[in-house]
Amino acid sequence: MNTNEPMRYHEQSIVSLIKSALSDDCAEDTFQQILWQLCLTTTAEVFESAQQLSQDTDPARRELGVLILGQFGMSAPVREMQVVRILLDILEKEENLDVISSIGWGLGHRRAPEGVAPLAKLKCHPSSQIRLAVAGGLQYQSSDLAIETLVELSQDADAEVRGLATVILGSQITEDSKAIREALFARLTDSDLKTRREAVHGLALRKDQRAAIPLLEFLTASQVIFEDIQAAHRLANPDLIAALFALKGCEKVSESEIDDAIDRCNKDLEQFHKTVSYEGYQPHFDFEYFIGLLGQPATEETISQIIEKLDEAPKNTIGNTASEQIYFASILDQMQVFRNSGLSIFIENARFSTITLHLHHTVTSTNGMRTYTGTLPYGITRHDSIADIAQKLGLEPQHRGLFVLPEYFFLFDYDEVSDKLILFSISELPRDTSQ
Repeated sequence: MNTNEPMRYHEQSIVSLIKSALSDDCAEDTFQQILWQLCLTTTAEVFESAQQLSQDTDPARRELGVLILGQFGMSAPVREMQVVRILLDILEKEENLDVISSIGWGLGHRRAPEGVAPLAKLKCHPSSQIRLAVAGGLQYQSSDLAIETLVELSQDADAEVRGLATVILGSQITEDSKAIREALFARLTDSDLKTRREAVHGLALRKDQRAAIPLLEFLTASQVIFEDIQAAHRLANPDLIAALFALKGCEKVSESEIDDAIDRCNKDLEQFHKTVSYEGYQPHFDFEYFIGLLGQPATEETISQIIEKLDEAPKNTIGNTASEQIYFASILDQMQVFRNSGLSIFIENARFSTITLHLHHTVTSTNGMRTYTGTLPYGITRHDSIADIAQKLGLEPQHRGLFVLPEYFFLFDYDEVSDKLILFSISELPRDTSQ
């Protein structure tokens, strides 16, 4: 809530504030301002009013009472044990989802260890609202039961529940155990970007090197935040150096933070790999799967299989600006675009002809195309130059960015301004139609 409240709330009586909060026409922003004012006013009148409200037969009044109690005096906690006991007593018999949810969050605000056991009993509640509140109620709790419950919630069907549980396991508690690491590891391939990022940060905090490769998803100019650089600093992994160097000059994070991370990662790569293993990490997507599509008939069944694998419905157009539309229209007539997965599948003559992996957001930034985070062949990375790629392929390019392999064309497209690799396209060789 915003603590810089208008003076008019200080001037109103407690009765008037409660009446305004309960009125049908009270806007959400106004409600939050009033609630915060009531929580900051640590008088006996507010406490007793909240206690009375929490026992009311009207669930809306009960919810307001619980919300006040949950954060009552949070700027200088008072009546701590009494508030927690009231919330737990209400929880035992409460049936209204909004009230139960508010109790869970209130116990979380109070960081009350007494709330762990009763909240854990609700971890399988059919309402995601309640399961989210259970996770919220377990913030900063590190008992065995709390961690066990959070591990289960990190696997929840609801993305918001998974995300919050992952945040708590990853960064709000500092305990380190196999159960916590494996729970975070399982989220490295989560469909939700924020959850994946929290899992990476949590593993990096514990110096688990399995976070290094998925961290590359976020070490791009369009994605990076300070916490990503911090994660690289903690991992001190030389596999991250190229990505960190590519970020120099990026305005989103300071140059000094990038330099510090580079210094930490500046180790002999070969020696490092002798002592560190990424065993068990499976990238979200496998390059071999996509290259296996080339030349295959683009049937409805095959496209359905792709949709199931990527867990995403495709778009058949791309480009929200004229330049983007011209750019992609010049390549092929028909496309299946998977924005969340960062790839486009091109179709010619009812066959899959080209797979394009989006490795940087420069071209498609206006329509939400995410960076592809799956595997790449021949040890190629998104930070390689044409010379690097030529060396890895053992081939010279036909012209800038185009390599002809026995079965495929590889085309690497670089941004003209930043000279960063933005697109990697794999196309089948022209078919011999004379036979």
